[in-house]
Amino acid sequence: MERARKQRGLSLAGAEQTTKIHSRHLEALERGDFDALPSPGWARNLLTLYSWHLKLDEEAMVREALDQPTSSTRKNSPSRRWPWAAAILGVIAVTIAIVYTMISAPGVFLGNEPQRVVITGVSGTGVPGEDNVLVAKIAEDDLGLLSFPRSTFTEIPGGHGDGDIGRAGELGGPDLTRRTVARLTGTEVPNYLAIAPNGVKEIVDVMGGVQVNVEQSVSGQASYEGPEITLDPGPQTLNGSQALVYLQGADLQNEVALAGRQEDFLYEMFRQALDPRNLLSDPSTLNVVLEYSETNMSIVEVVQLVGLAKAAENSDVPVSRGTIAGREETLYSKQKNTQITYWVPDDEKLSSVVKETVK
Repeated sequence: MERARKQRGLSLAGAEQTTKIHSRHLEALERGDFDALPSPGWARNLLTLYSWHLKLDEEAMVREALDQPTSSTRKNSPSRRWPWAAAILGVIAVTIAIVYTMISAPGVFLGNEPQRVVITGVSGTGVPGEDNVLVAKIAEDDLGLLSFPRSTFTEIPGGHGDGDIGRAGELGGPDLTRRTVARLTGTEVPNYLAIAPNGVKEIVDVMGGVQVNVEQSVSGQASYEGPEITLDPGPQTLNGSQALVYLQGADLQNEVALAGRQEDFLYEMFRQALDPRNLLSDPSTLNVVLEYSETNMSIVEVVQLVGLAKAAENSDVPVSRGTIAGREETLYSKQKNTQITYWVPDDEKLSSVVKETVK
């Protein structure tokens, strides 16, 4: 990869600016030191993105580097890689066990307290730091969703200083994003779910599409040098490629509107994909979600979480939704040595929307 970068006339700094991947992560990718990256899933994501930017065959690069037994896969706990559990136990057997447990013993894994999870990786760009962040609160009688524009200005834990919320994922993967969200909202957020690049497309396609109402015409590309896709206004079922164009939001005026669109779409996608009533009859959707996501939760906890959300929804519990209120402001970034436009939260309104949605 180093040779491919140099052949394109790029320095590491230039590659960092082009890919939005931190230079130390690029160095780890070039020397094949995947243990130096935040997690196996993050290694796969970054390798895919870097290969794509260098015009290499990303699928071949990932297959050659990561789909073989390595110290990286042995070092990390298998529970962090869902495909491991699905491969060992069989996704159908796992699904049956999950649904039975969820129905017969509600609360046995999650308890009765509200559960909160940070969800990242839904914009369709697939670039760390380019995706918005969503936190969901799920309880038996309460559902809440709170979106953060990707440029939301905040303090990143672990001595990383101030920056946009997307940079947390760049620096430390989904767990650092989780910790950053917990600090910003002042709430306990123990769980994360990170969707891999191209994950939304694969999940939507295996579902047979997601129904949305396209407010206005929007065009874009679902992949690099791919064909132009135009969505006309009106209710319709989007396939995976159309969903990526919709989520990129070229028709929207700002990141706040984009965050709201992604929140709505993600809610509908997971509501349809992991509806417990459908898992027994067609476990293939679960298998794809497992393959293209990374989480610190067990499979049982995830599906039981979806079961809680579905039970609340069936009880006509309203879904409280919100987006971080604030203003655009240009500030100096020490890390990047330049002026950057951030979304700066309004502290008073932040406290209010957190209380209304995920507190």
